[in-house]
Amino acid sequence: MNFFPIKTPSNLLEKYLEEPFYELLTSEKEIDGAGTVRVFGIAITNGDCTVKVEDISTNASTVLALLNLLEENLCSPLHLHDVVEDYLSSLES
Repeated sequence: MNFFPIKTPSNLLEKYLEEPFYELLTSEKEIDGAGTVRVFGIAITNGDCTVKVEDISTNASTVLALLNLLEENLCSPLHLHDVVEDYLSSLES
C-alpha cells in the first residue's frame, strides 16, 4: 500500500492557525428624530478574512462587553453576525 504525502503550503496552514484580531469600531450615523449619533461596532480579522458589524449599539460599554466575550472565546469572523444577533436578543429578554 502506497501513501502519498499531502503537501500543504506552510503559509496556508499558518493563516488558519492565527488567532483572530478584534477591533472596536466607531462611526457616526444619522437617526431620524435624534440627529447624528455615535455608534459602536466590531471587526474581526483572521488571516485574509475580515468581517465587520459597524452599527451594534450607541452604548460603548455594551459593545465592549461583547468584544471581550468574542476575544475570550476566540470567535471566528465567520460567526460574528450570528453572535451579535444572539447577544442583542439576550439583552432584550
